[in-house]
Amino acid sequence: GLVAVIRNIGRRIRATPSDRDLLSDFEGISHICRALSSPPHDWQGDAMLAFCRVMPDICRTSVVNRGSLRDEGFLAASVELLRSATSAGDEASASAACTALAAMCTANDGN
Repeated sequence: GLVAVIRNIGRRIRATPSDRDLLSDFEGISHICRALSSPPHDWQGDAMLAFCRVMPDICRTSVVNRGSLRDEGFLAASVELLRSATSAGDEASASAACTALAAMCTANDGN
């Protein structure tokens, strides 16, 4: 499913860090975000957490990726995930959201 695809993308990015176009070609980030924002995911669940956890690698790869994440609603969804996880005492989800937010705010792709 989508969780396995996201984890494989994370592995691929780590294996080929110089491939700056991996996700920006063919609008990969946009497609993943659209899948995550739609039912059955609705920016929640294991796929959302997996995407949050690979965010440091995605954001380091390209500034284009970070722009796409914002434009497709992932930034706002990550803030909401952190808010709801903190309210619910869900440490794993809060940690994943923090990982994503920190990556989107602090990544440097070398440009």
